[in-house]
Amino acid sequence: MGCRGAVQRMNARRKGAEGERELAAELRRLGFGAARKTSAMYRPGDVAPDVSGLPGFHIEVKRTEVLNIHAALAQAERDCAPGELPLVCFRRNRDTWRCCCRLADVPAFARAVTDALRAAAAADPWADAAQAGQGQVSCTSSGTTGQEDTA
Repeated sequence: MGCRGAVQRMNARRKGAEGERELAAELRRLGFGAARKTSAMYRPGDVAPDVSGLPGFHIEVKRTEVLNIHAALAQAERDCAPGELPLVCFRRNRDTWRCCCRLADVPAFARAVTDALRAAAAADPWADAAQAGQGQVSCTSSGTTGQEDTA
């Protein structure tokens, strides 16, 4: 069992590293300057975020089929540097990326996303035209998405 456990840990570590690269690529595609970071880029004792690219946030990446979101968010909260807010990004096999943060952090998250996208648009004015219509949701004047609520 000892050898099997070591192989499972190695596979989990590899899957985690692949998840970090996937998320960084997805964030870049969405207009964020995300790059995968390693702990070697930080001072001893500091905990590096799994992915950088959203200033003011400590991004914890989880690439697993079963996630304890409370434990993942607690880990991100513990690992945050002073002034950073925790954000957990996670994905199961053959599923889309999702993120979770504390409700109180949503306004700061919205500002950070808006600022990052504005900075990306200022750096590349053609990016908006190239990505027009990708991943956008249009809203009606009533604030709904225009999709019927089937619930």
